[in-house]
Amino acid sequence: MTNLTKDNESLYRQVATRIDTFLNDHEGESFDRRTVYNDCHIDTPEARHEASRKLSYEVKQGRLEKTGKGIFRYINTIVSTIDWVNASEKADSYIRWPYGVNDQSTFGFDGHVIVSPGDIVVIAGEGNTGKTTFCMNLLWENMDYFPCTLMGNEYTPSRTKRRFMQMNWRDPLDEHGKPKFELILRYNNWKDIIRPNHINIIDWINVTDNFYQIGDILEGIKSKLNKGVAICAIQKEKGKDMGRGGSFTMDFPILYLAMGFGQLKVVKGKEYIGKNLDNSVDGFELWGKMLERFDKIRPLKKCPKCKGFQGNNKCDICDGKGWHDA
Repeated sequence: MTNLTKDNESLYRQVATRIDTFLNDHEGESFDRRTVYNDCHIDTPEARHEASRKLSYEVKQGRLEKTGKGIFRYINTIVSTIDWVNASEKADSYIRWPYGVNDQSTFGFDGHVIVSPGDIVVIAGEGNTGKTTFCMNLLWENMDYFPCTLMGNEYTPSRTKRRFMQMNWRDPLDEHGKPKFELILRYNNWKDIIRPNHINIIDWINVTDNFYQIGDILEGIKSKLNKGVAICAIQKEKGKDMGRGGSFTMDFPILYLAMGFGQLKVVKGKEYIGKNLDNSVDGFELWGKMLERFDKIRPLKKCPKCKGFQGNNKCDICDGKGWHDA
């Protein structure tokens, strides 16, 4: 970048041109004066004075908003209109759900929940209850029909291969011996690699503090979707329906599932076929050498005797679980 001249007539124009380029490259972002100075190589008192004039001008023009001392936000006026006129009215579920491979049993939301392109599904689960089984089975059921990407933070090559080889009811390789899906090791910033037109399965989103940030994370993921969807697994505590982050996890999902030991609950759905399934619960067992498949999926109902609470002695109806087969 060429040096700025000290000619007062041209200095402002040179500084303004550099700042215009900077703004075009940082649309929708927030930044401070120092970032502008550094990126635009504005390093003299005279040039910084002209830069302040330029930034003030952009605030008056409504291109920038001053959000703090020396902090600016580029106002994004670009809109994405929704072509609802030419959209299909057909109320089909976009994805295929896991099922009981041995006995062909299915979860109660299968065939009743509508998930459309651009939607997010959240599955909040306790540790070691089957979230990864759910995610891997979801991948298995969709990889022959849609482009799929699985992002995980615990998928080591050898263990993953061993587990995939146990899932022998489908072949994960195409006719050329290549995987039918994309498997990515990822720990954070998931929105940066969301595939807009894929089924994106994230197993799992780990937020260790400031749990309210999960809302921004899910919003960022949703903003990257086009014809694809995202299924996001998160952790939850035992006995709770919502994952870490509480109500902040509930805003964006079209479907919210809660998984405990041997139970999968529909916490919230936004669109159903036939009947509202909110608060319905299915029981299941995990089966296989590496617990890689579901089995004996069936509807559950609350125990009429202990009403979901365990006393000192196990209930003779539900065995202290609070639920029994419907």
